[in-house]
Amino acid sequence: MAKIIIEGKHSNFNFSYPTDDNPFLKGKKKYQARILIDIKSEICCTQVQFVSDETKPDYWTKEELLFAFNEAYLHIKSYINCDNQINIFGENIFYPKTENTQISELLEHFEIEIPKNSKNIDRMINDLLCIKEAQENFKICKDKLFEVISWSPSQINNSYYGITNLIYFISNINQAGVAMANNNEGISLIRMAFEDLRKRKDMNNSTYKTHHVMAQQKIYCLQFPNYFKTKLPKINIQKALDEVR
Repeated sequence: MAKIIIEGKHSNFNFSYPTDDNPFLKGKKKYQARILIDIKSEICCTQVQFVSDETKPDYWTKEELLFAFNEAYLHIKSYINCDNQINIFGENIFYPKTENTQISELLEHFEIEIPKNSKNIDRMINDLLCIKEAQENFKICKDKLFEVISWSPSQINNSYYGITNLIYFISNINQAGVAMANNNEGISLIRMAFEDLRKRKDMNNSTYKTHHVMAQQKIYCLQFPNYFKTKLPKINIQKALDEVR
């Protein structure tokens, strides 16, 4: 059975996150503490979110985030001891009580192994297997798009339906993730580039070359999400690949 380690580091993984608590107060934001925790295993590695139920009218200070990190640690430890579910595909709410935490007790790093006899170990393994499969599919789509962007316009046009499906698969995986803004822009530009290139006739045209190089760069820079807000979609990657010939 796979070993699963939960590791927390007080670093750039902790940040003050704006939330629109009250839609009637336009421009008035509140802020939650968001702690990203690593999940490591031989299957794959990912991160999960722990978000404070407490909100503040301004950014959390570094000290407040360190307190929140320690409260998240106590929350995780309690969940593991009680064999409660840790949500990999979404937010986990924790409840900071910073006034009861002594400075001498504060941690900046921790590691906890999920007991192999816990009820949640199989579910966590299944979730990690889903992430691994999605990561592999993401790479397959990305590599194929990087290949076909150099095809002739007629080849791109003939395989355009399959190409759009590959872009769609990447977009779906990206939408399941969090904070992948660069991907959103890149996917949109890649889609427009293929739409333009398939209509061209002269591959030596300066506009063609510009769109080709831009699309290559955007495809190369696509990143698999570090953590997720919803479950990953199931993808029949082989069908789309068969349509790209």
